[in-house]
Amino acid sequence: AHLDTMPPGNLSEWESDPFVLTQRGGRLYGLGSADMKGAIAAALLAISRWTHGTRGRGSVALVLAADEENCSAFGMEWLAQQGLLHGDAAVLLEPSSLGANSWEELFIAQRGSCLAWLVAHGEPGHSGAHVPRERRASFVFAHGLYALVNANLFVGHRHPVDGTPVTVNIATIVDGGMVPYAHPAVLRAAIEVRTIEGLTL
Repeated sequence: AHLDTMPPGNLSEWESDPFVLTQRGGRLYGLGSADMKGAIAAALLAISRWTHGTRGRGSVALVLAADEENCSAFGMEWLAQQGLLHGDAAVLLEPSSLGANSWEELFIAQRGSCLAWLVAHGEPGHSGAHVPRERRASFVFAHGLYALVNANLFVGHRHPVDGTPVTVNIATIVDGGMVPYAHPAVLRAAIEVRTIEGLTL
């Protein structure tokens, strides 16, 4: 499970303080309660029962990563690189969705995540100076994003176990430029692909 959360977004859209765990109508509300503090609590309870009850041979390891929402470079990826992850099986407690019945389904297949960057280079300069549009990073960048959004990438590819499709998320991060009045030298956008087994890019 992971300890970090997504940003809270617009605080005015919350019905309760996202930074205070609130109980209402038999449910708990707060930032990360579903994704995934609830799963952490469930794992701790299950392991406590397993270690204090009758159990068979074997061992269990609980991994609580701290940067899953930011690509896991210093969490699961680091643990794997150090050779610290060993096991015959793994259970991922990530919620399948945020819907009311998301807990009712157990998934036996998992998608991976491939992060790529669209990077556009252009001629920098003051926006008051005439830089032909073809030489601006913004021109190339906009055309690249438009092409990706309309490409219908990986249509027809489905996971061999449960039929889950590939998901392509264009421009989950967009950055570049220093001030509004200058043509940037570089613009970039994150392209996230939720991959399936057997997919090659």
